[in-house]
Amino acid sequence: MALNYTFAEVVSRPTCPVQGNSDLYGLGNRLGIYIQMLTVQLSSFLSSTRPVEDRIGQATIVFILATATVLLRLISSRQIEAVEVVPILGLISAQIGVCRVPVTGSKITLLIYVGEMVGILALFTWFWWKGMDDLPRSCKHDYAFFFAKVSIWGWFRRLNQALGIISVVGACLTYFLSLINFVSLVIRNVVDEDLMEQLGSSTGKVEMTVNIGIIVFVEVSLRWNHITDVHSLSSPGQFMPFFIALAQLVSTLYRFFDPGEGELEEEDDSVLECSHGHGRGGSSGTTDDVENIPMDNVENIPMDNVESAALSNASADTQATQGPKRNVGPFPVRHQLFGPIADDRP
Repeated sequence: MALNYTFAEVVSRPTCPVQGNSDLYGLGNRLGIYIQMLTVQLSSFLSSTRPVEDRIGQATIVFILATATVLLRLISSRQIEAVEVVPILGLISAQIGVCRVPVTGSKITLLIYVGEMVGILALFTWFWWKGMDDLPRSCKHDYAFFFAKVSIWGWFRRLNQALGIISVVGACLTYFLSLINFVSLVIRNVVDEDLMEQLGSSTGKVEMTVNIGIIVFVEVSLRWNHITDVHSLSSPGQFMPFFIALAQLVSTLYRFFDPGEGELEEEDDSVLECSHGHGRGGSSGTTDDVENIPMDNVENIPMDNVESAALSNASADTQATQGPKRNVGPFPVRHQLFGPIADDRP
């Protein structure tokens, strides 16, 4: 795509025919990112109310890595204009904001997330300070939405330059404060759950407001700059990210409204419960039954009854093992090999 236009050609054009890259920020990709932002918010709320893992929030780092890699390749080859980079940075910032990576999770995932944060922050600062001048430009005025139609080459650029410096300083301070807070919590082993819940709810409201503002910023900026080929779902490549994000949203909604997920875990715990130590009305005996035998009545039992009961039990056991005795007549048995021998007594 040829982007080397002279300034005279740019000024002579009544409109700016900026042909957008649909594979990078087409309508399907943008809708997929917007749906994913909503899905991550819902998944984060679900993980805070139920014992489930926020996998959607962690999977966002893969999409951020893919988008940032393609953007860097286009910038290095000068195949993208500065007016196109502005909304893409907004989309990446929105994805970074909703990404959820727990500190106690996978170390590789955490390292990738931190690396992406540092890389995106460096790209944002470099773009507004120097990158805009190095990239091609096909329009005299490039606009962005900031509560009004403003040029990205005027005070809006200086504002983002200042925001870049503030973001770098804020990121460093946040890192050190988070490290100190984490170490103190580990040493004291104390976490205020009410305070964490209040911070989580307030952060969620702020993130939702910021995400809505980013969506308006991206869509209005694309319209005002007359960027073409990025407003249709007719391309087959736009359906895949859209339906993948839609499937993630449906899956998260199913987990959110499924009432049997918590009951299944309770049922598993009840199945594993031992009936010998806690059973009261079952057929099997318990240790409580043995302990509750009154020992005072043992001394009052007559010994004759004990001996007769023991002989009866022994006789019953012998009869059960040897079978019933055979009737051999009125004579006692002397030797079973030659048959009964009669007694010679008169």
